[in-house]
Amino acid sequence: MTPWLARGVRFFGTLTGRMALTLATGVVIALVASILIAERGRQAEYDRGREERVVASALDVIKRLNHAPDGMIANLRDGRLIGAQLLQGASIPIATPTTR
Repeated sequence: MTPWLARGVRFFGTLTGRMALTLATGVVIALVASILIAERGRQAEYDRGREERVVASALDVIKRLNHAPDGMIANLRDGRLIGAQLLQGASIPIATPTTR
């Protein structure tokens, strides 16, 4: 056994060494826990921001439908709106414009 390794073994065999090892282990556990909690918070913030953008987009579509329904329905049907391709695969029928 090398002298450095023998010193380490002797150190961790003492009460001081065991206390140092216990404190170091506690610090590592606290570090991992704080990283996991921060990551969970970051993911929740990302999800909330994404949901806010979806709601804002839906409100914009509703506003446009109220302002010019015929043109908006044509845009939805032709896939000229962002996300309109998702509607084509869904079972959501897009009505044809009615004449007034």
